[in-house]
Amino acid sequence: MKVLITDEAYLKLQAYIDLCEYEISGMGKVKIVDENTVLVEDVRLWKQKVTGTTSDLDQDTEPLFINELLASGENPNDWKLWWHSHADMNVFWSPTDTGTIKEIMKVGVDGKRSGLDFLLSIVGNKKAEFRARIDAAVRNDLFGIKGIETRDNIPFERLLDNETENKIVNIEKKISKQKEKIDAIQEIIKELELEIDNMLSVEEDESIVEKCEQDISEHVEKPTYNYFLNKGKYEGKI
Repeated sequence: MKVLITDEAYLKLQAYIDLCEYEISGMGKVKIVDENTVLVEDVRLWKQKVTGTTSDLDQDTEPLFINELLASGENPNDWKLWWHSHADMNVFWSPTDTGTIKEIMKVGVDGKRSGLDFLLSIVGNKKAEFRARIDAAVRNDLFGIKGIETRDNIPFERLLDNETENKIVNIEKKISKQKEKIDAIQEIIKELELEIDNMLSVEEDESIVEKCEQDISEHVEKPTYNYFLNKGKYEGKI
């Protein structure tokens, strides 16, 4: 299973997160594409009170939100996304987040307090990191809802139009080619550095040999042919 989000909805979601200094949250419209895909079509804000670690939705605005949806021909039952931001923190599900998910599942968003069959939840941050989960009601014929099944860490992808997607693919190909060129250049640099090191080591060796020869010439007396004629007497440095 994966979660897709329209390009416009993604831009709105990230803008809300980036523009708010603290945590922030809201609701969203979702559509089931098939048994493996859920599409986020829109995101909106409710009035809320926020801090660095909390975001409390104003429940008094829920009826107004529902009336607004109905007036525009929207179905409140399509709004089964709860999204929120962790600002500068990592994306994870805190105990408060889990409690909020359970409460929304229980109450629902249709104004009738009838509960939800499923809820999509997304947490994001200012680094454009996201985590998605789906909580689905488990039912049976005799007792109705008997529990909630959770699927976490669902792939979350931005749905782009073909033109933008093709541009991104072409850019990625260019980046890949440039990386290949960079890798080839780095290999050449390594070879040249090794060659320089070898040259320097030879020069160092030659300079050492030269210095040692000079030391020997200045400090060591060697026997000459006359040494043997003069019965072991040296005749000076050579």
